[in-house]
Amino acid sequence: MIVGNVHFEECPPNIICFQGQDISEKLINQCFDLDKKFFEYNYLYESSKMKSLILAHNELCFIFYDIETNKVIGYNFFFLLKKESFELYKRGDISYFTLGERDVANLEKDKEAILFFLSTAYLANKNVYDLLSLSQNCLYYFLTILYQRYQLKVISTLFDVVNELDLKYVNVLKMNFYKKTPYNSKIYLKEFSPKKFYPYALFADRLEEMYRIKN
Repeated sequence: MIVGNVHFEECPPNIICFQGQDISEKLINQCFDLDKKFFEYNYLYESSKMKSLILAHNELCFIFYDIETNKVIGYNFFFLLKKESFELYKRGDISYFTLGERDVANLEKDKEAILFFLSTAYLANKNVYDLLSLSQNCLYYFLTILYQRYQLKVISTLFDVVNELDLKYVNVLKMNFYKKTPYNSKIYLKEFSPKKFYPYALFADRLEEMYRIKN
């Protein structure tokens, strides 16, 4: 599978990954349809607003598509939050539902950002662990590209957990519980170190070295 300029071997040939400018409104709509299988209605964000954000900031958005069934079978949407918005999120002044353009890190100006797990969902199938591994490898590859191009560094992570699948994910990542929100989700945080966060991901060593040189 080719993502960006890199060949990843984790998945069978019937699955392709869309990232960045290859992500279309039609694909995002399929992701929203997939959400309905996993998220309660109260946690489904207003689609037109979120769609605009994803289309405008799709550097770390990955959609996995099965060309045999012509369906989206999983996705990961990561956003880079400004440090100021991170503090507002922790205080409860902004939330999952009120995120806007003002909260996304400016690649040209911001040199540090927070990796926000906006949303993730995968259909249960024999390739799900391969897809999760691929998403981690893709994430690190494009974080490497963003650092090389803009010298932008991720310093922390934020996951707003809304269901049991999310909870399993943060437990695997050993993220730290921060607090419960008024809308019954749970915020988890963790400082970001490439080798500690996804230690087995491709590009982890390279990204760790680049971040260390900056320090």
